[in-house]
Amino acid sequence: MRPTALFVVSISLLFFASGCATLFSEKEDIVTIKSEPPGADVYLGDRPLGTTPLTIPMKRSISMKRLNLRKEGYKTREVKLETTVAPVAFLNCATCPFFILTPFATSSWGTDITTGKMIRYDPTSYYIELESEAKAPEAGARARSDRAAFVLYNIQGLKSDIARGEGEYLSAYYRLIDNQESESVFLQRIRESAPALLSRPDAVDLHNDMEDNLK
Repeated sequence: MRPTALFVVSISLLFFASGCATLFSEKEDIVTIKSEPPGADVYLGDRPLGTTPLTIPMKRSISMKRLNLRKEGYKTREVKLETTVAPVAFLNCATCPFFILTPFATSSWGTDITTGKMIRYDPTSYYIELESEAKAPEAGARARSDRAAFVLYNIQGLKSDIARGEGEYLSAYYRLIDNQESESVFLQRIRESAPALLSRPDAVDLHNDMEDNLK
C-alpha cells in the first residue's frame, strides 16, 4: 500500500474509532445558577461550587448531575442539570450511515458515550426562587417561577417573537401573567422594550427584564 493511502486509511480509522463528538465537541459547558434571594451556597454532592449568582464550567458527563442550593432560613432546593444530545454526535450517522452494522461506528458511539461528549447541558442558565422555611410560598412567587422556567426553556422562540413584536411564545408567556392588562397592551410594552430585551444573551437576565417590564 502506498504511504499516502496508508496515511488516509489510518486517519479514517482514528476518526471512526474516536467518535465525532469526542474529536470535535467541547469538554464542558458554562452553566449559570442564579437565585432569589442571592447568596445561596451551591453544592454538587458534598463539594461546594460557590455562591449564587454563580457561573461555572461544568464537565460533560453521561451521569445525572444534581446541584443543591442551601441558604440559612430557606429550604434546600435541588436542581437537576438537564442535558440533550450534542449536534456533532450525529456525525457518527452522517459519516457512516450503516453504523449499526460496522464495528468502527459502534466503537465511535461507544467512545462518545464513555467520554460524555455525546451530550451537552441545555439549558445552561437556571433561576431558582428559594422558599422560606418560615412561610408557605405565595401565589405570586409560584407564578414568577413558572414564567422563569418558561423563559429558560423557550428563550430562542421568545426572542424571535420579541423581534417580530408578536407570536405564540409571547402569547403563552402572557397567559402566565396574573393581571388585568390586555394582551395588546402587553405586546406594545414588549415592542417598546425590544432592543433592551434582545440584547440579553442570558435567559435569566432576559427573564428579569421581562419581569421588570410587567411592573
